[in-house]
Amino acid sequence: MSLKNPIRVKFVNRGQTKSDPIQWLRQFPDRIPRWGRCQFIFDPSERNYDWFVVENDLPAQFGCKQSTAIESLVCSPEHTLFITREPSSVSTYGSPFLNQFRYVLTGHEDWALKHRGKIHSQPALRWYYGDTSRIGATNIRDFDSIAANLPKDKSKIIGTMCSAKAQRHTMHYDRVQFVKRLQKALPELDRYGERFKEIPDKAICLDDYKYHIAIENHVCDHWWTEKLSDSFLGLTLPFYHGAPNAHHYFPKESFIPINIYDFGGSLEIIKSAIASEEYEKRIEAIHVARERCLYEYSTFATVSKIIEKYHDSKASSSSEITIQSRHSVRTNPFIALRIAMEKTYIRCLTLQNKFYTSSNTHGSCLM
Repeated sequence: MSLKNPIRVKFVNRGQTKSDPIQWLRQFPDRIPRWGRCQFIFDPSERNYDWFVVENDLPAQFGCKQSTAIESLVCSPEHTLFITREPSSVSTYGSPFLNQFRYVLTGHEDWALKHRGKIHSQPALRWYYGDTSRIGATNIRDFDSIAANLPKDKSKIIGTMCSAKAQRHTMHYDRVQFVKRLQKALPELDRYGERFKEIPDKAICLDDYKYHIAIENHVCDHWWTEKLSDSFLGLTLPFYHGAPNAHHYFPKESFIPINIYDFGGSLEIIKSAIASEEYEKRIEAIHVARERCLYEYSTFATVSKIIEKYHDSKASSSSEITIQSRHSVRTNPFIALRIAMEKTYIRCLTLQNKFYTSSNTHGSCLM
């Protein structure tokens, strides 16, 4: 990684409370926040930077549910990037908020998010594999540990991470129902998840297993999340319901598509793959997918690539331009009404798309 003429990147997100959050530093080799030409800074109060990157929202003050932060830019407005953490079925960010940024990295469908600087790609979400920081553990697995230690001795067959969340406007409810049926039909399936069988580290439901059921909460092109990348980091062969174009990112042999709306067909695919030892046959492709998660598609590998492509060293900064949090933008009643109308429109299309997906044996998107 080159350190010549580093581009200083201020990176913030809504849940950020520290200037050196381990959940981000763990994604860098040696825990040094540099990737390519970019040097990443996680201090919300930093006033010396070349790019401003926001993931999901600006940081909220400690103890506050909503962020009211306003950033007075010290970089060029052309050097601003927003990353959507949630799919269109969960969050409507609103064009008045998004238009503050020059670029938006998102997997949202074109009908759900329009923006002059839209980068339609996988959203580069962080891994949960190996992350025990939420429980205050010190033995967190970082980039170096994950890269150097391949899970071995796969003594168990198949597992899944599935919480009890059951929202119907997303695929949470459908996922829970599918897993419940699968548990009855496939006794060897071990289920983990919030409000079910909680574990401190997602690696527990991956490292000992050959196969993993990975089901996204939303289906559309490009929207693959940690549900897939964590599966690869744990060196499992995922049975995957999610992004129809996932094979554009990973070898086709590295995962097996299923459709949770075709239970019989999915069950047959799973049983047949296990019986024919597909894990052993596809292990090389799984290794390739794992390497891509580490070196190509991680949050900072992706962001660095975007910034290096669009960075203009001659771009002028302006202290008169501000970027407001999502909540701050909505304090204007007219803007709040506009965002509410956008949300209603997108929610209707999302439900329509969900109905189409559940009726389509291929699980593809309508829009």
